[in-house]
Amino acid sequence: MNLGTFLNEIILRLFAKTPSFFKWVRNASIFLTILMGLPAFLQEAGVILPDAWIAISNKVVGYAGIVAAFIAQLTATQEAKEEKGIQ
Repeated sequence: MNLGTFLNEIILRLFAKTPSFFKWVRNASIFLTILMGLPAFLQEAGVILPDAWIAISNKVVGYAGIVAAFIAQLTATQEAKEEKGIQ
């Protein structure tokens, strides 16, 4: 597989129909990303947060990374794969 074919398949998968479960996972990871950015934003604004909050937010970063890696598989429904010629 050459680079052009690879990039073409990535683009086709990005715009293919996503199964509903993966839509839920995507939205949950976006929410977690916003949630984990909130403590840093509040600290920059001068709000002092408890140490426990910082520890919990670090764990959220790890879980969000796992979810993002899971989504990075670029899942598509079988019908969309067949329609767009994705393997």
